[in-house]
Amino acid sequence: MAGQVTLLSHVTFIHRSFRPCEFRNILGGWLKPALADDQTVRLRDGETGCAAASLQSHSYVVMSVTFPPDGSALAFASDDETVRLWDSETSNCITTVAGHAGAVTSVAFSPGVSTLASASIDPAIRLWDARTCSHITIIKGHSAWVMSVVFSTDDLRLASGSDDKTPRLWHGDAHICHS
Repeated sequence: MAGQVTLLSHVTFIHRSFRPCEFRNILGGWLKPALADDQTVRLRDGETGCAAASLQSHSYVVMSVTFPPDGSALAFASDDETVRLWDSETSNCITTVAGHAGAVTSVAFSPGVSTLASASIDPAIRLWDARTCSHITIIKGHSAWVMSVVFSTDDLRLASGSDDKTPRLWHGDAHICHS
């Protein structure tokens, strides 16, 4: 794709980044998600470590989980090619979004909580309206699985890491890759 610049070359693939996440719930406590290989996400009290909730989420392995900055929801990415959104207060599934043609490996909310990004082995990044869950666009440029996606804190850039050994930085509404 014209205009793309490789930021860094790696000998092996770039794997999902670990982003510790937690949110302050309505009762004032901290909750932390933990992925399990039994297709559940377990929420634990961040102060005591005690179980707060166990969410049966997907029919395959959950690959990534994230909260938006306001803590209002949870998003899970899965090998079943979907992203599921959950209400963080009620622990109810709000909706399932589908569109990838392979396992979804990473999911991230924009800081303004207006956009949800999902990365996949298909290899594409999809952007979704976080409120309506409608599909916005597909970002293509990696030649192999996209393993990680994250928004910048100013909401102007999106970074991705791939099995093609390149991280990419996407700018603005046109989603143009720049160095």
